[in-house]
Order: sequence, then structure tokens, then C-alpha cells
Amino acid sequence: MSIATIHYLSMNVRRGTTASDGSVGTGSETFTFTRLHPSTAYTITWGGGSPTTSSVTSSAGVNEVQLLTLTGAPTSGTFVATIAGIAIPAVDIAATVAAFQAAVDTTALEGDVTVGGSAGAWTLTFAGIYAGTNVAATTTVNTFVGGTSPNVVITTPTPGVAPGSATATHTYSAGTYTITVTDTANGLVWSTQSVTAA
Repeated sequence: MSIATIHYLSMNVRRGTTASDGSVGTGSETFTFTRLHPSTAYTITWGGGSPTTSSVTSSAGVNEVQLLTLTGAPTSGTFVATIAGIAIPAVDIAATVAAFQAAVDTTALEGDVTVGGSAGAWTLTFAGIYAGTNVAATTTVNTFVGGTSPNVVITTPTPGVAPGSATATHTYSAGTYTITVTDTANGLVWSTQSVTAA
């Protein structure tokens, strides 16, 4: 399965982040449609000899949540986290949520990143200027004592999703097709895109 993206304003077909010339592979293709109205129902018509339709609802938007987990049981130490490209002051391995938040709030991240979870398993929720954004993974520089290969492991249990996006999958055989995206409620056509499957 490959990934393609249609932006309704520029109506480009994309596979991953690389712009294509409107060609897609045969077989199952997953398309992501962006720049739609948030939380709105759309009908996607997959043109061809026997057109079929899919029903999707665009996203309301999801704020990203990253999890920082202390591993390896260090006995003491600190780490400096770089969050969305901004380094915060050193955080103690036993830092409470409030102490971690205080470090975040000394930077331009104040009001846009909320610390949650608990000591050793902190969460970062991105809002404000990062709302609905797929944020770069946080990194850390660690100064730990003791333990076994201590580290701060960063995962993203909730990736950020921009409002007004939707995905749909369709299976193509070789040929040229027209994909039409229509607002289900009022029949307004948002996008018509020609693609060639080969």
C-alpha cells in the first residue's frame, strides 16, 4: 500500500512527501485529503468505468501527545529536553509534573505545551501554536548516575492531526480515473483530480 495526498486548493496528488505527476500504483492506494472543513462529511467518488463512492468525515484536529519515560533506573541526574526545537532548562530525574512544567514555562513554549503524567513518565501535550500539528519528536541530553543504560525514551502515543483532513483507500487497476470530493450536506464539489494508475 502506498500513500498519496490530495490538497483541494492545489489538487496535487502526493505519495508520502514527494510530489508526483498524478500517477499512482495499481492495487490498494490510501489517499489523504487536506484543507477540508473540519468535522464535515464528504463523499468521495472514485471515477472510472463503474464509479464507486466512499463516505468520510474530516477530522476536528488532534493535539499531539508525547511520552517521556525514564528507563534504566538511574540513581540521580538530570536531562535537558529539546521540545519542538526549543531546549528547556535541565530537569531532575525525580521532577514532579509541576517542576517539569516550570522548566517548560521559562521558554517560548509557555502556554503551548502542557506537562502531565507523573515523575518518570511525563507527557507533553501540544496546543496553542502547535494545535493539530505533527510535532518533531522531543530529544534529550542526559547526565545520569547509576542504573543500567539509563535513558529517556520518547514515544508519541497520540500523533497530531491537522483539522480538516480525511483518509480513504481505493483499489485501482490500470487506467485513468477522476477523484471527486463533494460536501455531502450541500453537494458542493471541493476537488476534482485526475490520476493515472499504472
